[in-house]
Amino acid sequence: MIYGKEAHDSRQEVSAPVSMENDLILSDFPQVGTIEDVANAMQLKPAAVRQLCREGKLAAIKCGTLWRVPRPWLEEFILKGGCHAG
Repeated sequence: MIYGKEAHDSRQEVSAPVSMENDLILSDFPQVGTIEDVANAMQLKPAAVRQLCREGKLAAIKCGTLWRVPRPWLEEFILKGGCHAG
C-alpha cells in the first residue's frame, strides 16, 4: 500500500467550482449569521469560530458580547482559503 504524497498523486480529485461549493455550504446561512450559524456551516466548534473572529481571521461585528458575521464576509473567508489561509 502507498501512503503519503505518492498515494495522493495517484488519485484524481474532482471538485466543484468554488462558487458552487459556497452555494452548497451557505444554502441555509442567513444574511447576518451568529457564531452558531457559522459553526454549523463550516462544521467547526463555536469556540473555534469565536477565536477566528477575535484573531481577525474571520471578519465579524461584535455587538456587546455577541459576534455577527455577514454572509458576504463568510463567503470571502471561504474564497480566501478559510481556516487554511495564512
